[in-house]
Amino acid sequence: MPQKISTEMRDNLEYQLKAVEMLLRIYIQDLRDTDGDPGAMEGLEFFLHAGIILSVTAWETYIEDMISDAFTRKLAKATQPKDLLSTFNSVAKVWLSNQPKPPDLAMWTSDSWKDVIKEYFRTELMAINTPDRKNIRAISTKYLDFDLVERWSGGNETTLNAGQKLDELITLRGSLVHNPVKFYKESGDLNEQDVEDAIALINVLSEYTDEALQPEPVETIPIFFPPYLSSDESL
Repeated sequence: MPQKISTEMRDNLEYQLKAVEMLLRIYIQDLRDTDGDPGAMEGLEFFLHAGIILSVTAWETYIEDMISDAFTRKLAKATQPKDLLSTFNSVAKVWLSNQPKPPDLAMWTSDSWKDVIKEYFRTELMAINTPDRKNIRAISTKYLDFDLVERWSGGNETTLNAGQKLDELITLRGSLVHNPVKFYKESGDLNEQDVEDAIALINVLSEYTDEALQPEPVETIPIFFPPYLSSDESL
């Protein structure tokens, strides 16, 4: 397993997952206090319900922020369109399909081409309200030049398993948000293992994502001092 990398996005994710863990602890404690009384147990499933929804919300925020940060760094390093050739061509193709007017070509002059690409990226990122493997694969391939989903493997976790579990979790979230009455009638209740599994999955996926999208280390240039001047003396 990769090591966790401390970033603002990581800190925010862990904070939100702590809220999910708190909901789970409240559920477990309240369940014990009911002493098996069905009447007293009524409504306790809402803690689990909220835990699943908040888990996916935490993942959605984290993955969008991580991809945005990685692309912003990549775009900043580019000095000309060929440095982002695949992304540039993809965005330009969409832009041209809208039949722009000749004056609009000025948008691609000087460094303005970066602003055009940045705006298309932001629009596509904001449209991802379902952070499943299909959408993550599409945007990372287009703007980061590699398939982020393929990096979710190692140990006992395979890319396929991780992606399937994520899709299942997001589908569960969708059922709880859009049609909870039908879910509880047809699928029965949630249980604490569902929430524990959601937390564990997001932790695993985020650690592999951290590793894949971490900033490149800053290269340090050694300073050579003349033999008559020690390194702790000022010039």
